Amino acid sequence: MECPFRQISSEGTICTLAKKILKSENNLLYIINEQTCEQCFATKEIPNTKKINTVVAEILKNAANKVIELNGTQDCSVERAGKLLEHISNPKKVAIVQSIPDKTEITKKDCGCKNAK
Repeated sequence: MECPFRQISSEGTICTLAKKILKSENNLLYIINEQTCEQCFATKEIPNTKKINTVVAEILKNAANKVIELNGTQDCSVERAGKLLEHISNPKKVAIVQSIPDKTEITKKDCGCKNAK
């Protein structure tokens, strides 16, 4: 079975689930290697936007930290990346039920995202 979130791009293999959650179009934030894919897929439960595993959480942490290092990206603010880091830093939220804020749950006031409602 192939992971539905694995995508080969000109930049390399990316995790489109992490991309959906962080909502930055910069593929360089989500580049993964084969071992990362295998670890994620070995969890036997395919993660989604409401429930992620520790592998996807790590990809998100790395991506959010890069956004912060870059002082935000065109489509993801430092504030949004920080909120995501706070959320996924709680092991209970990663291990049990995910309610990672998506753009419909965070207002522009909360995250500073252009695309937030």
